[in-house]
Amino acid sequence: AFPLSLYRSIHPLSIHPLPSQMPEEDAFCVFTRLMKHHRLRDLFKPSMADLELCFFQLEKLVAESLPKLQLHFQAVGFMTSMYASPWFLTLFSSVLSLSVAFRVMDIFLQEGREIVFKVGLALLEHSQPVLLHSDMEDMLKHFQKEMKIIHDRDPENLFQMAFNNKCSHKKMKRLEKEHQQIREKKASESLELIRFQSENWDLVQRIKVLEKECESLANRLIEGQVSRAQEAEEMFIVKRELAKAKKRIVLLEEEKASGTSVSNGCTEPSPESRSSTSETPDNKKKKKMKKKNAERPSTA
Repeated sequence: AFPLSLYRSIHPLSIHPLPSQMPEEDAFCVFTRLMKHHRLRDLFKPSMADLELCFFQLEKLVAESLPKLQLHFQAVGFMTSMYASPWFLTLFSSVLSLSVAFRVMDIFLQEGREIVFKVGLALLEHSQPVLLHSDMEDMLKHFQKEMKIIHDRDPENLFQMAFNNKCSHKKMKRLEKEHQQIREKKASESLELIRFQSENWDLVQRIKVLEKECESLANRLIEGQVSRAQEAEEMFIVKRELAKAKKRIVLLEEEKASGTSVSNGCTEPSPESRSSTSETPDNKKKKKMKKKNAERPSTA
């Protein structure tokens, strides 16, 4: 059995005319029939996938039957969900008078969901001259208040326009298949996007690691350059001190050489001294004799 708690929680939003027109038990049976057999339950699921399908189908039908109105909706940013949600969730019972809503529900029980699209297109077609010259605020006001008053006066014209609209079961199935393909494509693109985002996150993390390694290498390079500069400066200082030390050694060697020759009296003897020291006693006698012989003629 369909959960009674669910019926009590959502029937004020969806089919509130039923309890007012029949006993609650009968209303619950009709409610169960609507929810199970006519797939109204899918409209209230958390994913809202079936309701999104209804919006897609209605938007395509409006673009085909009323292209100017659809372009106007797109121009002002008036989404299908902004005006069509109560059509599908309440079967027009919240936007039209109860007498008109009962007739829609009767046809819905016989023909199914297509009547919602037919009546919706009839409402838009009838209101098109007003909607084309309205902004978003005026359109919301028209859908919420004025539309109910207008069609309560002449519901026959509304249903006549609705039955003239062509919303065959085959066309609705084709649009459903198209919507399914779009959803699958979006799901595939979403998975691809998630994969790209995951790969991008991995790459970002890898880039951060590489940036840290690059920063570390740069710091090491700078430290190496500074160290080599310091070593070069130290080497220059050492070479300079070494050059000074060599000059000092040369000077010291020169000073040492000159100081040793003076202190030891190592002056080289003259030739006369050599000759005087080399004379013997005989040589001295001979020199005296020669000197005497040389003086004799001068005395004579």
